[in-house]
Amino acid sequence: VAKIVDAKQHPGADKLFIEQLEIAEGVNTQIVSGLALHYKPEELIGHHIILAANLKPAKLRGEVSNGMLLAASRPKKGGAEGEQDVEVIFADRVPVGTPVTLDGDPAGVVGSPLKPQITIDTFFATPLKCEDGLVVCGTKTLRAGTALLETLKVLNGEVG
Repeated sequence: VAKIVDAKQHPGADKLFIEQLEIAEGVNTQIVSGLALHYKPEELIGHHIILAANLKPAKLRGEVSNGMLLAASRPKKGGAEGEQDVEVIFADRVPVGTPVTLDGDPAGVVGSPLKPQITIDTFFATPLKCEDGLVVCGTKTLRAGTALLETLKVLNGEVG
């Protein structure tokens, strides 16, 4: 779990934000996300999010991204082809630095710093989705500490 401490429009991309995250007390990192069509920066700042922190760093339009936040998406009802409803998976009641685990598998820490870095292709091959408002990996629900990871708007869809 990380906290968004700043978010701003990427100067070279209409669809991207550059976000500064607190990932532990006194430890910050930066990510780039494709949320600019779905959120305003002030709607993100201060929220706790789920960070895939074990991704290899990538440069997106000249800015380094040290991970990816999790968001649910589904095709927009009544929208044009390819339009999506997008919902960031917030974990505001969960302390920064809390690891994400698979329900019923306390040793199955997702994104643990002890796990090696993975490619974005490996990440997207992971079966993450939301079902009835719960974020699941395969058949197991994801938790941050004791809190289930939930969605409010996109109840059923893909998570990435």
